[in-house]
Amino acid sequence: MNCNLSQFHAPRPDSKCLELLQSTAPASHPDCAAIYQKISGIKIEFVACEMFSVPAAQEKILAPAPLAQDTAHERFLNESVKKPPSGIPPYLASLYETPLLTPEQEFHLFRKMNFYNFRAAELRDSVEAAPATATYRQLDTIEGLLQQAHAIRNQIVQANLRLVVSIARRFVDAANSFEDLVSEGNVPLIRAVEIFDYTRGYRFSTYATWAIRNSFVRLTPRSRRRSARYLTGTQELFDEFSDAGISPTEYEREHRQMTTLVSSMLASLDNRERSIVMSRFGLDGSGTKKKFREISSQLEISTERVRQIVARALAKLRTTLAESGNDCFDLH
Repeated sequence: MNCNLSQFHAPRPDSKCLELLQSTAPASHPDCAAIYQKISGIKIEFVACEMFSVPAAQEKILAPAPLAQDTAHERFLNESVKKPPSGIPPYLASLYETPLLTPEQEFHLFRKMNFYNFRAAELRDSVEAAPATATYRQLDTIEGLLQQAHAIRNQIVQANLRLVVSIARRFVDAANSFEDLVSEGNVPLIRAVEIFDYTRGYRFSTYATWAIRNSFVRLTPRSRRRSARYLTGTQELFDEFSDAGISPTEYEREHRQMTTLVSSMLASLDNRERSIVMSRFGLDGSGTKKKFREISSQLEISTERVRQIVARALAKLRTTLAESGNDCFDLH
């Protein structure tokens, strides 16, 4: 299925596809110009799929989210995350009352949210093609679509806020309080919901974890020294994510997929580049990032030469990453 992140540019709306979404507001309104100006200034993003342009698929896309299966595994998972971890402030304890989303529910909500944004963007395109003839009913429809998408976005965010809490606990230091980190972590979580490509087969928690951790890494100097380490061991994985609602088995499997991606990227480098990059970013199993002068001393080459090789290698990795279409890593 062809999918891509699009902004504003979409085909003209199909009247049959929009039938269930049309506003019942009157065609004219005295505030039409102000509403048009407001809507024109909104940035609309979506991950579009061919399914969105199929009129017969609309009913399936807009259907209620599937109910969670009443399995022993689902009951255990939800019960295990209802109890907040020790030391969590009372005002955050309520986050753990929100049920986790199943993979099916998660996919459905992301598809539905992006569909609403897709329809809003294509309808706005048609309005902007002839703004003089825009009606209040059209503008009200666009606004309604965006509100629906925003509500679903908030629903997904709410179901994943415990992930921010879980990760923030590991980054507390003298300069960053737990409360500040939780507040800061909400921003990358929201952004991750807005741009996550749900069609790739990954769980959202995997993508969001990288986004939130990368944000915290930039804030906390201590974390920069360990930001490139691979997580190893089932117990460490469980400690890191059990209170976020991700089972050790699930995260370990998805982390293995990420590790495979890193390995394939490193394979695009020559032996010297790969060895230097792995030493520089602690990917050699030591978990410690070596300084340029340490690497230069080890290889008996100048520090400047090491810098040049690292720069060249990172340029190759960025190219490989772009070609793979994966944006989970921040190579800077």
